[in-house]
Amino acid sequence: MKNKAGVTFVEMLLAASIFAVAGLAIYTTFSSGMKTWRKAKDLSLKSRGQTLKIEKMKRELRQAFLFRKDEIAFSGTKVKINLPAIIDSKVNRLTYSFDPGQNAILRNTEKLEDILASPEGQGGLMTDTPYISGVKEFNLAYFYLDTQKSAYAWKDDWQEDYLPTAMRLNIGFEDEKYSETIFIPSA
Repeated sequence: MKNKAGVTFVEMLLAASIFAVAGLAIYTTFSSGMKTWRKAKDLSLKSRGQTLKIEKMKRELRQAFLFRKDEIAFSGTKVKINLPAIIDSKVNRLTYSFDPGQNAILRNTEKLEDILASPEGQGGLMTDTPYISGVKEFNLAYFYLDTQKSAYAWKDDWQEDYLPTAMRLNIGFEDEKYSETIFIPSA
């Protein structure tokens, strides 16, 4: 049955439903944007810098790939990781390590040509520079398929000839902890 405007009850109900869904979507988007803005506003300048550096580290770890093992092997321990990385369109050995004396995560890059020119492919002088300061705790774990058990497992040391499926990154600061699992697509 149509009203004076020629619109049925079902059409009015449908229009009201669409309006409600659109309103809910706008409210949800605005609300989540406000929460993100408040969280970013509450971060100190130091925390913002640390967050950006952690995001860069995650991106570099996520982009890990296998390279000639003799020159640049993917390897790691609980507090240090070496991996091949493309930096400025060139292959480099990228190293992240934790120095508890400096309370910092150190970052070092070595160009492939320097590694090849050095004796036994060990690279030149390591000039680790503090990358993230104020770190109280740093550890890595490596997730892989254990073929003997036919199950996935975590291990603290990685010296295999293949990439782990994922890595767990834990960073502890004075007043907060950061933990994330980073999957490696090329694994």
